[in-house]
Amino acid sequence: MANIVLANAFVKWISPAPCPEFCTCCFNGSEDQFIIDCRSKTLETFPNLPNNIIGDSSLLLDDNDIETLSTISLRNSTLGELHLKNNSLTHLHLDQLPSNLKVLDIRQNNLTGLDDDVTQFVSNLKEIQLSENPWQCSCKFTKFLAYLRRSYLPEYQAALRRCSGQEYCPDPCTCCREDDSNRFLINCNSLELKEIPTKLPMTENTTLLFENNNLQTLDRSTKVEGFDQLKQLHLRLLVSLEEKDLCPEKIQFYVIYFTTFIILSCLLSILQCFWKSIPMWLYEKRLFLKLTTRLEKGNETKYDCFLAYCHKDSHFVREYVERLEHGRNRLCLCFYERDWLAGEPIPDCICHSVENSKCTVILMTKNFLKSVWGRLEFRLALHATSKDQHKRLIVIIYPGVENFNNLDGELQSYMKLNTYLMRNDVNFWSKLVYALPHKMEDGMDLINIAP
Repeated sequence: MANIVLANAFVKWISPAPCPEFCTCCFNGSEDQFIIDCRSKTLETFPNLPNNIIGDSSLLLDDNDIETLSTISLRNSTLGELHLKNNSLTHLHLDQLPSNLKVLDIRQNNLTGLDDDVTQFVSNLKEIQLSENPWQCSCKFTKFLAYLRRSYLPEYQAALRRCSGQEYCPDPCTCCREDDSNRFLINCNSLELKEIPTKLPMTENTTLLFENNNLQTLDRSTKVEGFDQLKQLHLRLLVSLEEKDLCPEKIQFYVIYFTTFIILSCLLSILQCFWKSIPMWLYEKRLFLKLTTRLEKGNETKYDCFLAYCHKDSHFVREYVERLEHGRNRLCLCFYERDWLAGEPIPDCICHSVENSKCTVILMTKNFLKSVWGRLEFRLALHATSKDQHKRLIVIIYPGVENFNNLDGELQSYMKLNTYLMRNDVNFWSKLVYALPHKMEDGMDLINIAP
């Protein structure tokens, strides 16, 4: 108690300011040291210090909640020791450190790095303790990271683990991560190195800086672990270095892989563009029939195809007979001029032709749209396909047909909702032949291809 009273009297004698509130001040005569003890006081702000303290002084601020230091009270103070263990400091600036400081304890704070001027200052202290802070390996703290590596290797390794997942950096290089580009840099610049370190820490987006060194060549005998995973390599002032030396064994494989990728991409694009045209062309040429021939389902019929047309367009029938009946496909056609019996009712003949054919082909011309019998054939074929899903209806639009206004509502709806062939299409015959029933050849096992 006598020591405390004496200390307060001493403070009042040397300074108009008393001992800081909540703190205890005392004078250690044997060491000529004035001690300000503010430990474990739950302080959130820095206390006001007495002025003009004679002799060495120590400020104990351990186990508080201080986030920043005072720039007014500290820089010009005579403090020789500053203890800040277990606080909440996030930054430390040079103007917050007493110029006469000899001992600094900043353990267990929230510091991530020290600026270059602060690093230079603390490196000259008699004693510094800085462990158990979340140090980061940011490249803006390169000088501090180098200091950690020299003086506090475990803290340096912990910082590397936080930003790269590894705790290794080749000696004497410095490893850090750029904040803006997120590149992980292995900085070996200007170290007079004659060869690249034999082991490199590899993380995502790694860059090796190896400028202004004494590296002469980089050949096949160079064995560097992780070298092939580098994203960037910076080399300057080399005497001899060829492109093949950088990737001596893999560059040819990269070229092959890239070329193969381009070729496959082009082939896939071509297949995508002509995916439907290729099977049509192959079937028309009778090539790869096992793959291109469609297995026809449903009951066997007398005819493969019923041609429905207006009698004024009978001259169109000849080309269908030549192409489909006498051509490679050998289809059996049905059309009224040849296959209908004389004296039979026309509606019965139409029904008979539709029912006994696998598909009905409508030759839709201007004459057909005006024909009553043509519309009847169209309607009966439409009803037949709705009852039997294996029967097909194919409509061929001839030049001159601009709209379907002459058709009934049901037939107009069909034309709007279903596809049809244009007679003036350059690939008309390929599309028609592929859409018609496929004929099986003797001894050929077909693959079931959905129509």
